[in-house]
Amino acid sequence: MIQDTIPCVQSPTHNTCITNTHTHRNTHHTTPHTQVGVVQTAYANGTSTTYLTNTLGVAVGCTPTGVKYLHHAAVEFDVGVYFEANGHGTVLFSSRLLAKLHEVGVW
Repeated sequence: MIQDTIPCVQSPTHNTCITNTHTHRNTHHTTPHTQVGVVQTAYANGTSTTYLTNTLGVAVGCTPTGVKYLHHAAVEFDVGVYFEANGHGTVLFSSRLLAKLHEVGVW
């Protein structure tokens, strides 16, 4: 029997927080000095910025709107995350982090 469900629409800001919570918890166990960062635009929800910085201790950067700006800032981190206003998101992993994960047998 299929139960009734309520559709859940998540904003790019919500997706960013979910993605970073998972990424932060998993990378810090295997590679504790990993620099995880989120890049947002001025349209991001201020509460998400507070959660990311105060709860997770994640660096948050702000750029003008547009993938070319978000991507350029995200590559500065070992794990860089950004979501566009349309909900499309990207998680970037640095080659340094991938090598470290391979070294410890995770990747």
